[in-house]
Amino acid sequence: MIKCKDCGERIPASYQQDTVSFEATNFTEQLEKCPNCGKVRPYFKADYFFEE
Repeated sequence: MIKCKDCGERIPASYQQDTVSFEATNFTEQLEKCPNCGKVRPYFKADYFFEE
């Protein structure tokens, strides 16, 4: 999940992995488009979180 930097909605990220793979992954940024407000922004690894 990510929290949209513009409207604040919590949305499913297009970048999907399990927690173990995610921790091992090293990436700088991913562009994500919010389905609520339509804005496209870069998100960094620290912006992603898991929701159970």
